Amino acid sequence: MKSPGRFRLLATLALATLIPGRSHAEVRKPNIIVIMADDLGWRDLHCYGNAHLDTPALDRLASEGMRFTNAYAASPVCTPTRAAMMTGQSPARLRITNHAPGNPAGFSLPGSSLREADNIRHLPLEKITIAERLAAAGYATAHIGKWHLSHRSRDDQGVSELDLRPEKQGFALNIGGNSMGGPPSYFAPYQNPAMPDGKAGEYLPDRLADDAISFIQKHKDVPFFLNWWPFSVHYPMQARPETITKYRQRTSIKDPVYAAMIEDMDSSIGRFLNAGRVAARSFRPR
Repeated sequence: MKSPGRFRLLATLALATLIPGRSHAEVRKPNIIVIMADDLGWRDLHCYGNAHLDTPALDRLASEGMRFTNAYAASPVCTPTRAAMMTGQSPARLRITNHAPGNPAGFSLPGSSLREADNIRHLPLEKITIAERLAAAGYATAHIGKWHLSHRSRDDQGVSELDLRPEKQGFALNIGGNSMGGPPSYFAPYQNPAMPDGKAGEYLPDRLADDAISFIQKHKDVPFFLNWWPFSVHYPMQARPETITKYRQRTSIKDPVYAAMIEDMDSSIGRFLNAGRVAARSFRPR
């Protein structure tokens, strides 16, 4: 369950200029990139008022685009929010109102006679996703990172966890997406069955950024939809040792590991944004 003081950062880029389409003479479809952070405090980025943390990449993204300062997530927990993002339907309509795998008590208060509504903990295959719509419209599609929409309980019948992963929901490429809510480790070996392992000590945010960069470079000549959902800054709380040391030296920081995870995520997104701008400058229409 998520802390009530945290939310998901959702950065959406619909930029034909990040990596242009085939020709200026054509009516180009915009490339679409969705980056959704997990368990991030609503004021924990520098551009949202936290002067104690360094988030230059996301600050730049905010300055070049639009910040939403009066908005809300569909749910305070993982699975319902992600299902709503994929389908455009509310968690109540989807019957996905708790995170997977949830807990026996649900959201009911101790001693209360109220009980959680009956719900499911996975996104059914019959639900139409944005990835399926965009794939039908000619987009290359990829999901990279956390999915958390394919949990199967002992009561579920007829379909396996493998059948509910991103590649069954409109994504031609899936790297890392399965039923996990958090990674077993942010450092390789990752123990993630939906992605090849990296060299020992490789850092997950860097790895996922590399995969995201590779995808947009390979698909620069066609419209693409990249759904990049970093596991950061979800538990386990792990960051680069040198970044942790940096924030331990700042007496205003209460949790240097959490602060370091935010900056490390920002750095990985910054590498991705820079790679996209380089690709855009080097592109020449046919």
